[in-house]
Amino acid sequence: MRLDDDRRASGKTAEIPSAVLNKIRALGAHALRQIEAPDPYPGECEDLYGKIFRISAAPSLYLYAAEISPVSPIKLLFLILFDPATGALTTDPPKVDVKSTQMFGWKDPLLHQPLISFADLLHNRRRQIVVEQRVHNGTMYNAVVYNYFEIGSDLSLTRILAFEQRAYAIGAREEQIVRTLERAGPNRLRLASLMKPDGAPHPQQDLGYVILESPGPGLPFQVKERHPKSKESDTILVTYSDAVGSSSDDTFLREGYTFHY
Repeated sequence: MRLDDDRRASGKTAEIPSAVLNKIRALGAHALRQIEAPDPYPGECEDLYGKIFRISAAPSLYLYAAEISPVSPIKLLFLILFDPATGALTTDPPKVDVKSTQMFGWKDPLLHQPLISFADLLHNRRRQIVVEQRVHNGTMYNAVVYNYFEIGSDLSLTRILAFEQRAYAIGAREEQIVRTLERAGPNRLRLASLMKPDGAPHPQQDLGYVILESPGPGLPFQVKERHPKSKESDTILVTYSDAVGSSSDDTFLREGYTFHY
């Protein structure tokens, strides 16, 4: 996937299979029906369908990442897996809001390449597609979230984890909350957080960690254990957004950052 300010040479163009193109058109029509806003002006209608990227997901499987913008404040990236041998594809493609990702671009130090990658969180050969997302809410929340979508045998894509890897601390842009993620058991992950000064003389501060657990294959991770270093750090162990407590943390882990403006 490329950002609008990407100066690298463009990749090769490829024909989009009719089944994938029809799915993208249907997603765009549905997105227009779902927005709670006045009808878009003509210029916005022309921008409804944006770039479409094709990525090799396996020897005989392609991932199509399609940008759709029903209105100017919203730019969505839909993920569609397609098997050219059988014609099968993702029937209910998930989406990620990429408006801020495109708006900040590669000039923003929070973003790292590549934007789309692959992972095996639990080292059990169940692969995930990972989408890096820049999230933004004025001076209140600026962060990067990695969205993990598990690939089902039917080419379904389920978000099993939203991982806020980097975030700016409010009122202290020189400080970042940085998180690490590692396997902690058959269905468990250890998510550790620390406050890391950027060029400041202060030492980094250990905020603590949480143990995440998935109830089973293809099911979102939830907070199983909390180990904060202080009462204050407990509320930001998983995310620096306005989610507070384990219930909200579980919502964030399952749905990611859903605020649009």
